[in-house]
Amino acid sequence: TEKASSVRVIDPKRANNGGIILARLKMSHDDMADAVDRISEDAMAAEQIENIIEYLPTKEERKALEAYMLEGGQDAAEKFDGLCECEKFMVSMMTVKHARQKVRALLFKLQFEQCLDDILQDTLLVETACDELSNSVRLRQLLGIVLTFGNRLNTAGTKKRKAGAFTLDSLLKLSQAKAFDKKTTFLHYVVLIVQRNNEPLLQFKDDLEHVFKADKVFWDQCLIDLDEVESQLENVRRIALHQARNAHGYQLRRTKKKDDDDDSLNDAEIELSLEEEVEALRATPIGIFTLSAIKYVSSLRDKVDDTRAKYRQLLEYFGEEEETMQPHELFSTIAKFCRDFEKAKDDVAAKEKRKQR
Repeated sequence: TEKASSVRVIDPKRANNGGIILARLKMSHDDMADAVDRISEDAMAAEQIENIIEYLPTKEERKALEAYMLEGGQDAAEKFDGLCECEKFMVSMMTVKHARQKVRALLFKLQFEQCLDDILQDTLLVETACDELSNSVRLRQLLGIVLTFGNRLNTAGTKKRKAGAFTLDSLLKLSQAKAFDKKTTFLHYVVLIVQRNNEPLLQFKDDLEHVFKADKVFWDQCLIDLDEVESQLENVRRIALHQARNAHGYQLRRTKKKDDDDDSLNDAEIELSLEEEVEALRATPIGIFTLSAIKYVSSLRDKVDDTRAKYRQLLEYFGEEEETMQPHELFSTIAKFCRDFEKAKDDVAAKEKRKQR
């Protein structure tokens, strides 16, 4: 009788969960191992690869599975048949050198374009919003009126010094500060002043179209994502250099480290000139992808750095300190001030209508 497949080595719960996930892939373990080894993005979707990463064998599982497969009594094929599905997958993956790094490289390749495009779109949005705020003459003039009128109120009949500036956060208090009638706010007065003296300023928010979208961009996350892309790309570059060495006989000079096996991806010590590295990378499909990816990522890093500098200039322009305000916070404050201003405009218009009746 044929021996039933059952868990031999790994944790039963992990084996069960892995079996369920792997069954959904509808691919043989050998085909999966081959796709990973070749870093072929045609075989599996990103979501499938994310699922199998979790079930790559750990160091302990590798040791236990190797010990099981090597102990006497049966031939290897019989032993393999006796394993559960998750263990069979693990054994298949153990035939792939650098399986974990290759799976990560495969996932990176599949998600690369979308990930870069997401970071770029967010960066362009933040950059455009910075430009709109810096370049809006109407906003600058309106903030000048707020400062002048605020100083007039604060220093009326006193020898108090006039303020030379105000924080952006204080813009949000303008709709709360009320006059003696407990109804008219500071912002209502500003609307009335602008209406009488410079009506086009009432439409200042038309200059800030992208600010209303940029308040949803978490800039810190963009920077973290780009750092992660660069880290993953370094992993892919190392794999590509190893493939070039193994497949095309490139003699990459390296100093061997203690605990390194011949197969280690520890390439920090590989000594190559830039020309030699480019030639080596051109020798394999993953290397060609790496060269193209390095170019795109480098260009995106420049764009991100330029946008970061632009945001710093914007903070200086508004007299804010960088450490205390993230881009989405600044844009949110301006967007909220715009909404408060529109409401104040509506209030003033409704009041004038009532007077005319």
